[in-house]
Amino acid sequence: MILLLSDQSDAHYKYVKNILDGMGVETVTMNTTRFPTEESISFSTSTKNRNILLLEIGGVSLEGKDISSVWNRRTPPTVHKVQDPHVREYIDKESQSFFDSLPYLVNAFWINHPEALKSGSMKTHQLRVASESGLSVPDTYIGNSPAQMRDFAYRYDYLAVKSIFMPAVQISSDTENDRLILYTRKVSRSDIINLVERAQNCPVILQPYVEKDFELRVTVVGNSTFACAIHSQKSKKAMEDWRRYDIANTPHSVFELPQEIHQKLITFTKSLGLVFGCVDMIVTPKGEFVFLEINPNGQWLWIERLTDMPIGRELARLIVVGGVDSAVDSQQER
Repeated sequence: MILLLSDQSDAHYKYVKNILDGMGVETVTMNTTRFPTEESISFSTSTKNRNILLLEIGGVSLEGKDISSVWNRRTPPTVHKVQDPHVREYIDKESQSFFDSLPYLVNAFWINHPEALKSGSMKTHQLRVASESGLSVPDTYIGNSPAQMRDFAYRYDYLAVKSIFMPAVQISSDTENDRLILYTRKVSRSDIINLVERAQNCPVILQPYVEKDFELRVTVVGNSTFACAIHSQKSKKAMEDWRRYDIANTPHSVFELPQEIHQKLITFTKSLGLVFGCVDMIVTPKGEFVFLEINPNGQWLWIERLTDMPIGRELARLIVVGGVDSAVDSQQER
């Protein structure tokens, strides 16, 4: 049995679930937005009985021992019926703590294991492991020391300013749409130096701004890589950060990744304990491949729709196979 953990409205979940259904694979989905109000997890142990994990999903009972693979797509438990904010916070934390124990109770193949998702999302850890894996990484400063930021900024004419973890900040409590997206920004040395005192309030990431020929979004699935060239420099809106989506003016195309870079990305991903991840890179005008970051649970469906690369089918295959070691260790044929 394959266990799918996701908000059922998620487009990636729907796409892969449809592929799995077409393969005739038996799956059960735990809608994580219904836990704990409408979905149940039970664990029992005693000196007389073996440890038993029981999931009650949509009226169906499932024992943990029957699960062979888990696709960990979306896992934030939420509460719908409790209105008091203090009680709601308590229930959220208790639910999250119990939910976080699930991977230690289900002895199965996880894509990805929650611990690997957590550590693999840390930018400091990513950069260190990427460098150790032989990938080219920009000089980087992360912190909140005005003096050190000033010293770092003096080395470069232009710098890229990035957030460490949060991609957005809520700027109003009125609606969920009132959010400020924290895009990567190209900032001059003088502007950085004039603003460093504010850094004491919140740590940031500084890197020299890397000039781009184009950018790469590389989806790593087991031992396969699917590389998409994003020609962000053709769009004024997207040239500093392609997440300022301007699809009509930003061509996307299949890119044949050099075998050396392919292998380094596989090594890097495995070193993080991950079997899936979306890597962002820059290809400079001189042809150098520069690593930026990996999103261990990133988006890829728009890439597949624009390029026809079979990312979803390879992900579904990996879920069914239940292990990277049995996957074919070769770059995906284009």
